[in-house]
Amino acid sequence: MLVPPVAALNQLLFVESPADDHSLIHVFSHDEKAKRLVTVGRPLRLKGRIATPLSVSSGRVAAITDLAQVEVYEIDASSPDRIRRLAGLEASESSPLLTFCALDRKNQLWVSSRRRSLYEVQAALSQLTPRWTENQDDEFVSPLQVIGDSTIQVRRRATFPAALVEAVVAKSAEPIWTTQLAFPIVALAATEPNAAVQVLAQSGNLFSLDDGDFRARQKDKPTFPASGKSTPIFAAATRSADGQWLAWTEFGAASRVLVHDMKAGQPPTALSLPGRAAAPAVIVGNGVVVPMVDGSVTFVSPTASDPKTAPFMPPV
Repeated sequence: MLVPPVAALNQLLFVESPADDHSLIHVFSHDEKAKRLVTVGRPLRLKGRIATPLSVSSGRVAAITDLAQVEVYEIDASSPDRIRRLAGLEASESSPLLTFCALDRKNQLWVSSRRRSLYEVQAALSQLTPRWTENQDDEFVSPLQVIGDSTIQVRRRATFPAALVEAVVAKSAEPIWTTQLAFPIVALAATEPNAAVQVLAQSGNLFSLDDGDFRARQKDKPTFPASGKSTPIFAAATRSADGQWLAWTEFGAASRVLVHDMKAGQPPTALSLPGRAAAPAVIVGNGVVVPMVDGSVTFVSPTASDPKTAPFMPPV
């Protein structure tokens, strides 16, 4: 048993996962004579394990397995089995993954697996009709929450290290707000006589922590926020030999290197690159060396925005 049982219209649904390749949904009903719960009908079998909670909306229940089989049922007290299948989707994954579903009273079903999709439950046709699909190849890490006309979701993008907590319009998937959480720390650095510790997050935000911050045990805002729209950086930073400079590199189509003078405490200097960086920059002398995705190696000075030398291209 991987998920808690749920109640729907005086019926109790109990999920059993006896093996990795299938799950069983048992229906329990109250027996007036015996004064206890008894099983009714045959268990409902699904391909894969049901590892996330069932979604209940009035007399309907939706289930999804880790192989992305989706089933929508309706509680029917007049039926000997007390439940009947309305619609569903066949399993579409060859290996298990984390999946979620959310059902509402308006015949709408949201499914998140490798993407997020909205389906309309058409009981008369015994089918789920797709309406839209968003967030292709993203990883969803928590159940979808349906609140009024909005849904709340938590996901990770393939090339983005943070978790994105988002509210979107339920019917259209139009974003309402987005919060980025859980960026990992890339570097911790300190210099003398500066008593502050520099903390660099992979969002590109730089925090300077002093004694007051350690006593308060929190710091909500970065000392030097990432400029413009938050661009993730490589999960490594480099310090100069004298410990004064800290440098980190953005990854993306328009890469930059940011160099911070920790003794001066001034905002980081952004150095534009002639292309996309393939790996983090390294501080060498009075500049930084950056390998590029085209195979070249460029040397950029912190005091100039243009490459200091012609790119070095190793022989192919």
